[in-house]
Amino acid sequence: MKINPRIYDYAVEENKLESQELGEHNLEMYKLNDYPDLLEEFTNKGKFAVWSSVDGKNYRLFIEEGYLEKLKPLYSKKINGIWLDFWDKCEKIGNKFRIIVLPITLVIIVGIFLISMLVPSKMVSTILIISISALFLIGLLIFRKISNNKFAEANKESVDLIKQYLGAKKFESLLEAQRSYLDEYFGYNDEEQTEEDNSLNTQDEALSEELPLENEKEPVEENNESEDEKTFKE
Repeated sequence: MKINPRIYDYAVEENKLESQELGEHNLEMYKLNDYPDLLEEFTNKGKFAVWSSVDGKNYRLFIEEGYLEKLKPLYSKKINGIWLDFWDKCEKIGNKFRIIVLPITLVIIVGIFLISMLVPSKMVSTILIISISALFLIGLLIFRKISNNKFAEANKESVDLIKQYLGAKKFESLLEAQRSYLDEYFGYNDEEQTEEDNSLNTQDEALSEELPLENEKEPVEENNESEDEKTFKE
């Protein structure tokens, strides 16, 4: 699956931490800290591990250094393989969505063109075009909802596999380590910003205490997982 393709070529071979061969996939791991602009961009969004691929076969994973040190077991070959399977499932779901939507879109466009050309009454043609367009948009939202539910289901299955592999106690301890590290990381940044502001004698506020700690993932919009489980989705 194509993920964050714009950052794929940021990686420098000399900075590679590890390379993993996982079936048909190749995964290279890099420290996010080696790329300060990416580090700032993604950690400000609460993302400390960022996947990237341009072809769905070769992947690169950029991980913040301290985060990797705390959560190393989450980036073993076994667990990385689980996430690569997840991305493959997402690609198949997305492809099915496109296979259905694209032909329908073309039919709608042709239909609107024919209506505008063949229906003599402008009022009738306008009503027909608006009605067809509205039905198309409603159908599109329904298809998207179905796809998002499938993404969420695939994600939950991946998290369950990780739980099973690590064991419940290990899984919970890693969740706690993750929460602890994120609190520590953002707390340090808040303190640093406050000291800088004081030295400049300004009244500006420090960094917000409500920074998003969940990883963004797309394409899931709705998910029945717990908040803690969501953070494992990279």
